[in-house]
Amino acid sequence: MGNLHRQNFLECAWAAGWAVEEDDGYAAVKSPVREAFANVVWAAAERGNIERSKRFFGSHRFSWALEEGQDGAALRAAGFKAPESTPELVLDLDRYSSPGHSRRIRINRADSSQDLPFWLAAASEALELDGTAARDFFQPMVRAGAVPFLALHDGLPAATALAYCGEKSLGIYAVGTRPAYRRMGLGRAVTQACLTLGQDMGQHWAVLSSSAMGLPLYRRIGFRTERIVAEFQFP
Repeated sequence: MGNLHRQNFLECAWAAGWAVEEDDGYAAVKSPVREAFANVVWAAAERGNIERSKRFFGSHRFSWALEEGQDGAALRAAGFKAPESTPELVLDLDRYSSPGHSRRIRINRADSSQDLPFWLAAASEALELDGTAARDFFQPMVRAGAVPFLALHDGLPAATALAYCGEKSLGIYAVGTRPAYRRMGLGRAVTQACLTLGQDMGQHWAVLSSSAMGLPLYRRIGFRTERIVAEFQFP
C-alpha cells in the first residue's frame, strides 16, 4: 500500500496551496501555522536533509517523522527534541460496517460559512490548540475539499473530525472531544461519520495517526497499526 498517511496529507497540502517540497526520498509540508504539529518532514535523518529542512521552514517549528529502523542520531545531534511515538493506523473500508450511535448524538457536516466557526471553536478546545492556529491550519484544508464533521450532544457542539478523500485513501484528522463530553461515545460517532463518507466516495482504505489515549477506541472500531513513527521536533 505504501505510506498512505503521508500521501493523503501531501495531497491535501497541495490542494490547500501550502508550500510542499517533494522528490526522491524527501518530502516536506510547510503550512501557514508556525507550530511543529502543522509542519512535517519525511526523509532520512542526514545532514544534507537537515540543512535543507531548516532553510525550507525558516522560522517555523517542524516535526520530523522517522519510521521504525531509521536512525535519529543526527536529529538529536542537531538539537531536535526527543521523539514521541505515534501509531499510524489503517482500516479496510470494504469490510467496515457502522454500528450507529446514541440518539443523543447528532452528526452535522460543518463546511458551510455558518457552521465552520462552531467546528473551529470546538476543535480548538478539544485539541488544545490556539484558536488562530486552528483556523489557519484547518480552514485551508476545508477549502481544499476536506469535510469537517461536528458531533452535537443534546444539541451542543461536543466533538470534531475532518475527512479528506485522496487518490488512494480517506485521511482522518482533527478527531477530538471537548473535555466535558469525553467518554460518551462522541469520538467514535464522529470517526464513524468520516468512515461512512469514505465508503460513499468509493474509498477502500482509511488512515489516521493516533494518540495513546485514542488508540483503544480506534482498535475497537477496526483500525490496525500499520507502522509506528518517531516524531522529532525542532527546535
